[in-house]
Amino acid sequence: MDLIWFRVAGEKLSKCRSDGGSFFGPIYSGGAIDAQIEGASADQRRALMTYGLSILNAFNEVETSLSSEKFLREQKKHITDAVNESKNAYELMVEQYKVGKVSLFEVLQTQMEWLLKELDLINIHGELYQQRVDLYLALGGDII
Repeated sequence: MDLIWFRVAGEKLSKCRSDGGSFFGPIYSGGAIDAQIEGASADQRRALMTYGLSILNAFNEVETSLSSEKFLREQKKHITDAVNESKNAYELMVEQYKVGKVSLFEVLQTQMEWLLKELDLINIHGELYQQRVDLYLALGGDII
């Protein structure tokens, strides 16, 4: 920073600070200002592109979450039907065991199949709940 001395209409010499530039400085900058404008424009375009990609990613997450939930609900329906059929088969086996038509091993095996189907249903419920949380987060929800 230089001090510049000047006289104003017969007054004493006054001083003024100068940062080294002058009125004619930008004219002779050799295209540096244009380069700065181009650089700033490129940064702006890059930021806009990044923002656009973020929006597309968010839409993709929501769409994936919705389609996954639909698939899981269909799967839950089929597993629920299988659980009901397995339970009916178990109850039938118990009745057949009581009259001596089947062995205890067959009853226990049928019960095990029924309980495994129940476990599958519990797992589907867990996946549905997890999917709902994922959808909430994809829509911009916050973790509490």
